[in-house]
Amino acid sequence: MSTITTSDQVSIHYTSQGSGPTVVLLHGLGSAGCDWQPQIEHLAGRYRAVTVDMRGHGESELAKEGYAIERLARDVLEVMDALTIESAHVMGISMGGALAFQMAVDAPDRVDSLIIVNSGPTARTGSPRYWLYVQLRKLMAWVVSPAKAGPKIAARLFPDPAMEDKRQAFIRQIARMNPVAYRKSLFALLRWDVVAHLGGMRCPTLFLTGAEDYTPPQAKQRFAAMMPNARVEVVPDAHHALPMEYPEVFNACVDRFLEKLESEGDRQTAAAGLP
Repeated sequence: MSTITTSDQVSIHYTSQGSGPTVVLLHGLGSAGCDWQPQIEHLAGRYRAVTVDMRGHGESELAKEGYAIERLARDVLEVMDALTIESAHVMGISMGGALAFQMAVDAPDRVDSLIIVNSGPTARTGSPRYWLYVQLRKLMAWVVSPAKAGPKIAARLFPDPAMEDKRQAFIRQIARMNPVAYRKSLFALLRWDVVAHLGGMRCPTLFLTGAEDYTPPQAKQRFAAMMPNARVEVVPDAHHALPMEYPEVFNACVDRFLEKLESEGDRQTAAAGLP
């Protein structure tokens, strides 16, 4: 098992597969790095795909403290340090998208690009419907364990009857989640906000969103408009767990984004007369 011990003495599990430019994949709340398997298999032929299990998630240690988004982002940077990765493309879904944004705030030189999946720079959208959803999530986190809430959450993530195997995989994964760690992670995410930093984020950024995500594509469009080098791509009929729901479509979107960056980098190198 590949692990590091963080600066605050927590054991963090990670995986690293493939070679080439690094793509760091950051999972969502109640999930784990293994949920990126379709992306790992796809990327590993051309890239180094690194996943990190956040503290209290997957194979990482159930820590008593340290669930703030800033601390979780630091855990990821410490994994990169241990692997001597100077910088990487950072891809995160939901809570993982928040971590990606926080990394871009705290260590912009370590982030080559951002791929933000069904996420944004804050959990506060101003939508009354989403506000109500957040209040229900907070209440559920206090009174219902992740294991018991799993089937209901899975039904929203994978509503297609043909996706029963994906629903069951999600239910099994979230059932492993400690209720206290889940609640601390959720509440930390709901308090977090880096909207004020968007204008200074110059790295290429792709917002990838399902048309049927919890927050509408228009919310991501507003955030992208605040950034110097960001755009939004919407996947029709997709929901919050887009990479698991439609992995082939998702992977193709990621390919186009990364290949464009590579092509632009090659042109800049040629223009500079470098070998």
